[in-house]
Amino acid sequence: SPENDRMTTLIETDSYVSHIEPDLFIKGNILYIDYCALKTTDGVTSTTIAGHSTTCYHHFAVGLLARFTELFGFRQISPSEVVVASWRQHCLKLIDRITLQVSRYAGYCGSSGYVTGTSAARFDFPCSIISDIKRPGMLLVTDFANDAVRHVNTLSSSAPHSVSNFYQSTSHLLYPRGITQHHVSGDLYITTAYEVWKVTYSSKSTSKFAGAPSVSFRDCDFSNSLFYRPREIIFIGENKLMLADQSNHRLRILNLKTSHTSSVCTGSRSHIDGDTDTCTLNNPQSLMVLNDTLYVGEYQRIRKVQG
Repeated sequence: SPENDRMTTLIETDSYVSHIEPDLFIKGNILYIDYCALKTTDGVTSTTIAGHSTTCYHHFAVGLLARFTELFGFRQISPSEVVVASWRQHCLKLIDRITLQVSRYAGYCGSSGYVTGTSAARFDFPCSIISDIKRPGMLLVTDFANDAVRHVNTLSSSAPHSVSNFYQSTSHLLYPRGITQHHVSGDLYITTAYEVWKVTYSSKSTSKFAGAPSVSFRDCDFSNSLFYRPREIIFIGENKLMLADQSNHRLRILNLKTSHTSSVCTGSRSHIDGDTDTCTLNNPQSLMVLNDTLYVGEYQRIRKVQG
């Protein structure tokens, strides 16, 4: 259990680590976003694949010459293809790991909106991307300013790829950020500005899963727990969810058996390694479990939690 483990620093980074995944192109590496760049690391050395971590603007090019205006999430749709959410450009881009070419994938870079289709499709600050386990070949994307979850079809042979609407609710999904999916039911758990919402996949019905309409910190039963800009959310077992509570500088554990929350780290904003009841974090955003180790992406660090 993460509550009884120890947090240590894996690597230092230049800026915010908003998403991390096992690298499918270089086995054994970790692929991660460092603000405006996509990088890979073996835990000792980091290599930039595309973009620049602190020089941020929009430019389609190859590898280190490409530029992004803040990356938020990504998904590897094959070992050599990475789809990234270019947050401030309102579009998805493709990074080819073989040629290093960066190109348009879905939406229209530089133009926001809420439109379906191919060339006409629009996003308004796309955030997190996951593969839809119920519909192979489809991506699920949280569309922040549209209060929506969108479907993107990866099976078409050319870009721009088709965008359709999966779910939208201005009253329920207020600024959706992180998203995860149950491996059997396909139900979605989505972090918003200060809550966690559940979308039942089969019926697309929604219910508030945890949190209250207030930004603060409190661990207790789900309905009265308080969060502050929660980001990524993942399953860390059949009966537990974990989210990166960014502005509370904590990791939060949601126990589905007890319907109560608990926390990892103290809430102080810094980079102190140690036991999970004394460690500190600085704006945690991303989470990954790999080989029974929890990895946490935050400001200027990737940390790991082990027993």
